[in-house]
Amino acid sequence: MKNVVNIAESILLSITIVVVMAFFTLGNARFLYHEFDKYDYYQDVYNDITNEFRINNIDYHIKVKDVKEDINKYVKHSFNIKITNRVKEDKNNIYLSKITFDKKFDDIDMDLIKNVTFMVALGLIIITGVVFTKTKKIHNIRLILIISSILLAMVYGGVKLFINIPIIIFNNCVIDVSYYLLFISCFILSFSVAKLIKNKLK
Repeated sequence: MKNVVNIAESILLSITIVVVMAFFTLGNARFLYHEFDKYDYYQDVYNDITNEFRINNIDYHIKVKDVKEDINKYVKHSFNIKITNRVKEDKNNIYLSKITFDKKFDDIDMDLIKNVTFMVALGLIIITGVVFTKTKKIHNIRLILIISSILLAMVYGGVKLFINIPIIIFNNCVIDVSYYLLFISCFILSFSVAKLIKNKLK
């Protein structure tokens, strides 16, 4: 019975950590801005736009700061805001298409996804707290942490091996979040092993 409880609570704790981490990173505009800067995404989009303008004989000079401003506005408003095209000569809306990630999010209600993720994260935190409190006399917290660290490391491995998002910048964001999960996994494992060694030496 104790082993079942330990494994079940390890899975619950791992899922809670993953969902909460996803909400506070992928669901956070500031995190995305940081990632865009890290991978020079604004510059890449600027280069794509200027190349397309050259091919289509559009004589208009945009600035990287314009691209950054419009992308950030689009992300801040949950990928659901009408951006005004700065380029009147751009009849094919090349600029808008690049700014809005080729309109991949047009049919996705990101506000709904954020709200659902928040509710799920909050619910998991409450459930995890209640379950751990109710079973504190029969569970082994050290074993739970060790198993959870292994599960989180497996999540990291799964993301690296199987996740392939068509929009490269968001693929990079998800991979970076998985690195955070790996860091948490290593921290939990190191803490648990250190406590185990300390107790053995007493």
